[in-house]
Amino acid sequence: MQTPGTTRELSKPKRRGFVFAVIALMIVGVAIAGYFYFSRNHNATIQSIAVMPFVNESGNVDVEYLFGRHD
Repeated sequence: MQTPGTTRELSKPKRRGFVFAVIALMIVGVAIAGYFYFSRNHNATIQSIAVMPFVNESGNVDVEYLFGRHD
């Protein structure tokens, strides 16, 4: 004959296993969501580049070769 205490003790390991499984799934879900959230911000790559013409505003003709003028 089983006493109520023994039945309660038999169900505790099953409950603990279920609780641990739920917690583990929640941790995995948060980790996956965090990975996708934070990896999305790091994928910002430059798609184009603009090249601006240089102008020699210093008035020094000795550095004119830096600006591509060959007058």
